[in-house]
Amino acid sequence: MANLETTPLDCRPETKDAPEGKTRGFTLVELLVALAIMGILTMLAMPSLARFGDRIAFALGRQDIVRQIDELPQIALSQGRDIVLVSSEHADGTYPVTVPEGWRINVDESVHYRFDGVCGGGKVSIIRGSFEEIYRLVPPLCALKAN
Repeated sequence: MANLETTPLDCRPETKDAPEGKTRGFTLVELLVALAIMGILTMLAMPSLARFGDRIAFALGRQDIVRQIDELPQIALSQGRDIVLVSSEHADGTYPVTVPEGWRINVDESVHYRFDGVCGGGKVSIIRGSFEEIYRLVPPLCALKAN
């Protein structure tokens, strides 16, 4: 049998600019460029992330206001009295819906909930900042339907 010389296998490609016995890594300039690119991408993403948080806050607040408006027929029926829903800026202190600071409810025409829980319908806008959602109140029990 022939005597074969055994040498360790080195699978790394040969590079002419790397010193012998050392592997090539990233330079400081390459790392700084990568960090700069990541910083730019982060700055570009921040406004959309902030807007996403605003949309979630609007959805949660809107959900509470919609629930309160949906309950108005039952409240009128259980208390045996008429309830009038007007725009929140025209409320006289006895507003039937709790509107958080910075929110508004706009009603095209006053919505009258009779003592028996029936109402004539109308259109309601829920507004916070630049967000607005419009609903129709469908008679006879004024169920909210998104436009």
